Amino acid sequence: MTEARKAAYLSPLIRELCYSLDPELMTEFERTDGRMNGPNSQALLDRPLGSWNPDLHEVDEAQAMDVDEEEYQNGDTSPSLAQAQSEEVDDQVAWAQQFEEADAESLERLRTTYSAVGAFPFTPSAPEAASSADLLPKFAKGAIRITRTPNRQLRNTPNTIRLDEICRKESLQSMWMTSFLIAEAEIFPFLPFNGSGPHSQRDAPVYISREIDADMMRKVLAKGLGEDSIKPTVPLKDLGLLSPVLAGMYEDLCGKDCRMIYPWASGICHSKAMVIEYKECLLVCITSSNLMRIDLELGDNAYWIQTFPRLRPDQQHDEHETEWRLFDHMEALGAHDFLDRVREKFDFSACRVELFTSVPGTKKGSQLEEYGILRLAKLVREIVPSKEERKKLAIEVCAGSIGKLSPAWVAQALHFLTGGKPSRAFPMLDSLNTPQPATELTIVYPSVENVKRCDPDAIQAASNIGCSLNGTDYAGWLGAPSWIRSYFHEYISKDRGRLFHLKQLIWLSPSTSSTSPPPLIAFGSANFSQAALGVVERLRNGEAKITMNNFELGVVVRGKDWVEMLERGSQWEDGITYKRAAPRYASGAKPWNSPAWTKKAGEEL
Repeated sequence: MTEARKAAYLSPLIRELCYSLDPELMTEFERTDGRMNGPNSQALLDRPLGSWNPDLHEVDEAQAMDVDEEEYQNGDTSPSLAQAQSEEVDDQVAWAQQFEEADAESLERLRTTYSAVGAFPFTPSAPEAASSADLLPKFAKGAIRITRTPNRQLRNTPNTIRLDEICRKESLQSMWMTSFLIAEAEIFPFLPFNGSGPHSQRDAPVYISREIDADMMRKVLAKGLGEDSIKPTVPLKDLGLLSPVLAGMYEDLCGKDCRMIYPWASGICHSKAMVIEYKECLLVCITSSNLMRIDLELGDNAYWIQTFPRLRPDQQHDEHETEWRLFDHMEALGAHDFLDRVREKFDFSACRVELFTSVPGTKKGSQLEEYGILRLAKLVREIVPSKEERKKLAIEVCAGSIGKLSPAWVAQALHFLTGGKPSRAFPMLDSLNTPQPATELTIVYPSVENVKRCDPDAIQAASNIGCSLNGTDYAGWLGAPSWIRSYFHEYISKDRGRLFHLKQLIWLSPSTSSTSPPPLIAFGSANFSQAALGVVERLRNGEAKITMNNFELGVVVRGKDWVEMLERGSQWEDGITYKRAAPRYASGAKPWNSPAWTKKAGEEL
């Protein structure tokens, strides 16, 4: 693919897409040279939502989203949406679904209608940003929230959140977000992009660090270049060439404020967060949720949200540890331009959480304990300073992706999760016949039968979770030591019939009860796997090193602070999505695996 060939392709593709989505509007736009001041302009712009070529949109939204994700996991590149008149129209329909206009009447359920790609200025001048003053006090002390699923919405369940409560396109001045999977059709209507209303005319850049392997725009590009398929993973040699082309396509379709950022390698961008600049504050949200409806509305996830006030001109900036760790992680994910806007302009002094991150590669020396599972070990020692008390800790894990769980890595993970130091002896991965560790471990993850009993839309979302221990035919599960299998317990959501994309660790002490919180709780993007938390090895010189595969981002919250970040009158378990003291797997039960995972084992989201 040459640069000249790509450049020749881009403009015709964008023009063709816009014509397919709304030929009348596009014709009027070109006839008036983009001014939209002809006699037919206002009538076209005033049409109600849902009138944008409905014949092109007869594909079930949920089905389309599931197929997109499943295709990525399978590496399947054959056409998989509804049949259309031609292959070109089929691709246009698939892409049109990625940019659907929000239905204002059902915004809270993230429901969407028809595409507004190619929509043009609705107002002659940009409106002023709306006030967001209420956000600052609402989240000033930090908040722990869980997904406001439809049933929780109906029951008015406390300690729940939905996207439009924190992301306000009419108010934001700039924004950065990152996620492994992004459903453009469901997320972009919340952002000030083309077709989302008059605020798309403001200067409000949105920087999106995302995983290039999971970006379906690659399929559109490949089709336009005459390629029949795309590789599941972008080779490193092609990344530098492909990234600016994809970013340019998004800018052409969504407007100048859509700034796509692709990290330096593929398959590594797993962090999940939003950082939003408002006039009054900087809002930070770190979560376990992908930016898609099956996570944000239909699945159990956890969210830490806090607003940090803008510094007055006479205030001095004092850098907070959480601030520099967050910004350092964002810098590594390519958010340089966004950071230039917000750095040293906000007061993080009220922050009470600790951050833990992973980065692809190997760390040693002074950086050894700053990342991955060794960062968690260091925080455990700080929060539970007594070695005797740390020996009594039990670990409860709930993760949407479970790694291969070799006995040696499990022993190593438990050693560090209870505060073990890398300077002392620790379990090595080349250990043979690893005995069961003394530390009690509970892995909360659904069995196959459990998933089959869930709601249909939850089962659909179960394509998002998997257990690499299984292998392709559950042989890995049956061949695992009995003590590994004994760790598994059923996931039973408090919203009956729901599943999750949660990644959470709870450190339980002997004094933990329903009214007495555990010493600490952590959640974020990191699954219970070597790729996310890392592997620790001993070098020949006696020093240790940690190797990680992914970018990960999470928060560690002390038990007392956890309770205070919930709504008044809550117990600590009100911030947990599932019923604790979950039952152990029944005899013969085995962990759920997405059908995509059983076809191509070992991958994780």
